[in-house]
Amino acid sequence: MILSICCIISNQYFNTLVFMATMYFLRRRMGGWHAPYNWMCILLTTVTTFIVLYIFAPVLMRINSLTMWTLDILLILAAFRTNPIYPPQLHFEQEIISSNRKKKNFTLVCITIIQVISVQLGFPQVLIFSFNGILVSILLIVAEKIKQKHGGFLYEAVE
Repeated sequence: MILSICCIISNQYFNTLVFMATMYFLRRRMGGWHAPYNWMCILLTTVTTFIVLYIFAPVLMRINSLTMWTLDILLILAAFRTNPIYPPQLHFEQEIISSNRKKKNFTLVCITIIQVISVQLGFPQVLIFSFNGILVSILLIVAEKIKQKHGGFLYEAVE
C-alpha cells in the first residue's frame, strides 16, 4: 500500500521500488525499531520515502561517482558488521538471530552485485536508492539499540 501511494504521488516508480525493496529485504533480516502503531508505521515510512526521493537522492546524485561508491562501500561494510536487533517481545533465540545475520550478509552481497550491474547498464539510480535503503535500515537498528538501552518515547506505545 505504501509503495503504491509513494509511486503514484511521486511518479518515481522505479526509484521508489528500489529504495523500498532494499529496505524491506534488509529489515526482514536486521530488525530495528518498529513504530508502536500501524498508522504511525505507514506515516513514517511514507515520509521517509519522500525525504529519500526529494532530498537525499537528489543530493547524492550530484556527488561524483568515486565518492558515491566509496560511501556505498563504507555503508555496506558497516551493515556487514551490524548485528540484527529485535524488539525484546519477539523473544528470538540466538539460533534465529545467527541465521538472520547470515541471510542479511547474503542479501548485502546480492544488493552489491545488483548495484554494480545496474550502474554498468546505465542505471546509476539503483546505487543511490539502494544506498538509501541500507542507510535507513541501519538507522532503524541504531534507534532500536537506543530504545533498548534508554527506553523513552521509542520504547512503548503511548496509552
